[in-house]
Amino acid sequence: MKRGENKRKYVVLAADLKRNTFSDDSVKSGTTYYYRVEAHLFNGDTVVSKPVKIQMKKRQNDFTLETDSTSLDLQVGESKSVEIIAKFTDGTTRDVSTKTKWKVEDESIVSITNEKIEAMNAGKTRIISFYNQKEILLEVSVGTDESGAAIEKPKMIPCKRSNILHISFRY
Repeated sequence: MKRGENKRKYVVLAADLKRNTFSDDSVKSGTTYYYRVEAHLFNGDTVVSKPVKIQMKKRQNDFTLETDSTSLDLQVGESKSVEIIAKFTDGTTRDVSTKTKWKVEDESIVSITNEKIEAMNAGKTRIISFYNQKEILLEVSVGTDESGAAIEKPKMIPCKRSNILHISFRY
């Protein structure tokens, strides 16, 4: 199997194929290729096919995801909006923040709603943003205020006489 980007110059992609199929996993979208099959017969003759022209289409998902920062440092109680940009191979960009799916590895540290990350407890976690079979990873570090003390998310604990607000803290 030979391939070229014009009809005159070909490079060998595979030799001694045992099957009548071949997959080329090194093609680029938007590129025109010419393929030829060269068969060497048992009697020593060589048969060469006519070139077959294949135009690889530009795919919609030829892009990378970008953000202003892949690492965030937040304080407990702080929140920050995140913008995810799709940068396409033709140079165009598109804000895909509202179309992105999110996964937070440790939901006790941060939550994300409507592209806004809220720091709930001190620690480190990762957030993965998914869009059109691509992903980008954000490292998030949540710290405490200057004194090193942090109040964790308050919880209501039912009690027979009244509700009690249970507040956990670290120092």
